[in-house]
This record gives sequence, structure tokens and C-alpha cells, in this order.
Amino acid sequence: MKSGKPILFFDGECNLCNGVVDFIVRADKKRGFYIASLQGRTAQSRLKAEDLAGLKTIVLLKNDKLYYKSSAVFQMIFLLGGFFWIFAPFWLVPRIFTNWVYDFIALTRYRIFGRRNSCRLPTREEKEYFLD
Repeated sequence: MKSGKPILFFDGECNLCNGVVDFIVRADKKRGFYIASLQGRTAQSRLKAEDLAGLKTIVLLKNDKLYYKSSAVFQMIFLLGGFFWIFAPFWLVPRIFTNWVYDFIALTRYRIFGRRNSCRLPTREEKEYFLD
């Protein structure tokens, strides 16, 4: 890996997840983390089999700690900083509720947003973000 930046793992076949990745690439002015698909080599070497089995959550690897579901989303918000701090108060909401909301979205994401036949490929400008 290129540096100790956090890695955001996402479902490369999910249209919603790919939209989030597109948003992150545009919004992350500090270039604070890397992105890798859950279907890729980096995920295979860095995550546990149970993390990859269902592909129902994003995972953030930061300082050798794994964050899942809404905790990963909040960590991503903290990394983005700036305007996104307006969402920080939601960090105080109990995880049982924020993860319930996250799970509902994850459960319906393919039906609502659709699914790709293959993982997204980064553009030339995005290559600095993607590990594989």
C-alpha cells in the first residue's frame, strides 16, 4: 500500500455505493483516504472472510481498526471534514438506531438503486484514490 491512509471498502457492484464513491472523490479535497472494492485484491488481503461474505456493508480500515455500517459512514464524514461536520451530531445517536437505518438501506439498495454487472473502473483522474 502507498501510505497509512485509511481505506474505504465498498460494494463495487452497487449503484448507490458507486454514487457515494463518486461523491467522495469530488468532496475529499484533502485526499485523506484510499478506496477499494470489497470484490478486489486489497479487500481479500485486508479483511476477514465474514466481512466479504455478505457484501452488505461498507468497511473503513483506519489505524488498523475496522469500522462497519454507520460507524464507517461517520468516520468517513470526520475524514471529509468541512461542511460535512453538520452531520457529526448524529454520531451521538445510539448505534442500534443508526445501524438499523443503515441495514434498511443496505437491504433495499439493489432494488431501489440497481446493480452493476461488474465493479467500477476508476478514471485516470481517480486512480490516485483506488488501490485495485
